[in-house]
Amino acid sequence: MLWDIIIEATNSSFKTVTQIAIIVFPIMMVLRIARETQVLTKVSNYFEPLTKRIYLSKEATFPLIVGIVFGLTYGAGVLVQAAKEGHLTTRDMLLINVFLGLNHAVFEDTFIFGAIGANSWVLFMTRTLLAVAVTYIVGRWLVSREKGHTSLSESS
Repeated sequence: MLWDIIIEATNSSFKTVTQIAIIVFPIMMVLRIARETQVLTKVSNYFEPLTKRIYLSKEATFPLIVGIVFGLTYGAGVLVQAAKEGHLTTRDMLLINVFLGLNHAVFEDTFIFGAIGANSWVLFMTRTLLAVAVTYIVGRWLVSREKGHTSLSESS
């Protein structure tokens, strides 16, 4: 009885890890190709008008796209590099973190959870809409706060 449970758990775990590997390895290869061919830069330029609406600068678009598509590890690496190079404002960094905290590794997570039975479409849309809404609200609050500080310092 116990032996049967151990065998079943081992087999199920192996199947799950295999499904995850089948999803993750191709994504890792696509990331490498996208990085080498500058595809992500082109995609960032395409999405820049949308990110502008959630109060992110053009320079913040690339780290955001990397984090959305490839996850927190790669997104954080690109974010840290962009920050070190001075391309991002404090607001950009905060808003990217807000967005990615709610919605990172969109394709990887969606495929993985879909493989184990989740409704991929519902998962994708819920995470994306929630991240956009919360980032917009925080961005709007930050901008209004910055304007409030500016007007206070101008009147002094």
